Amino acid sequence: MSYPPGAPHYHRKSLQDFCRDSRNLLFVNDLSQRVKFLKHSRLNVVAFLNELPHTQHDPNSFVIDVGVAMNSLICFTVSGVFREVVSKSGGNPPIRAFSRVFTAVPAPQGLCIVNDMMTISAATPAQEKAAFTSPAPTPSPSPVPGPSGLSEPQQQMIKMFAEQSGMNEEWSQSCLEQNGWEYNKSAQVFTELKAQNKIPPEAFLK
Repeated sequence: MSYPPGAPHYHRKSLQDFCRDSRNLLFVNDLSQRVKFLKHSRLNVVAFLNELPHTQHDPNSFVIDVGVAMNSLICFTVSGVFREVVSKSGGNPPIRAFSRVFTAVPAPQGLCIVNDMMTISAATPAQEKAAFTSPAPTPSPSPVPGPSGLSEPQQQMIKMFAEQSGMNEEWSQSCLEQNGWEYNKSAQVFTELKAQNKIPPEAFLK
């Protein structure tokens, strides 16, 4: 938790609900407390987030910054502003800023978050002025996994790869999965293996 210079007194007070379990290492010196405030497992993380005040975020304020992107790991930051749904003071709830740093690794159905660090601060005057002034963007539908557990784009990719390579869909899917669903890389690997006669005949049986 942090406060920008010159933050009004009501802003400082308003962060108390978020400070109780803060693991800010500049202020938490006791080792046992540091361990206590570190949440492990999905259930503990969700339970902790559920204890925080209910909030409303401004989607137009969101900024995503990808710091590291590799086949085995991705680290990205999501920042923006939010306000509480219910104000304890009875007036307009104060605007707050947040930043969440996620570290994720590949999983069968997408990504698995292995670390999440959240920082909350009082919003700056510029953030307060811009917050909630524009209508929220209309979300686009997310790809829905089919009966096989694959998303629609993945199923289309398999069909296209099967048509272009001549392999059946089972082997086409295997090739794409082994190459992280990167189509060009999969095609390159297929071409190299085919030139070396390392693809068995059953891969072309349909």
